[in-house]
Amino acid sequence: MHKGSCLCGAVRFEVAGELSPPDACHCSKCRKQSGHYFASTDVPRSAVTIHGQEQVTWYRSSEKVRRGFCSIC
Repeated sequence: MHKGSCLCGAVRFEVAGELSPPDACHCSKCRKQSGHYFASTDVPRSAVTIHGQEQVTWYRSSEKVRRGFCSIC
């Protein structure tokens, strides 16, 4: 089980199972969101549990991608 949260802790998540090797993206949208390149891993949606989901605000940053962030912190 892998766990994480936003900065203030209002949104927490758990990922069941193994994580794939990380991916890095250098596109302008990822750099704008993170301030640098963006590193992530791919997991099936069924493996992710989000606690505090009502605090997540989603927006569509491209045709294929939705980005979520904590609306509190």
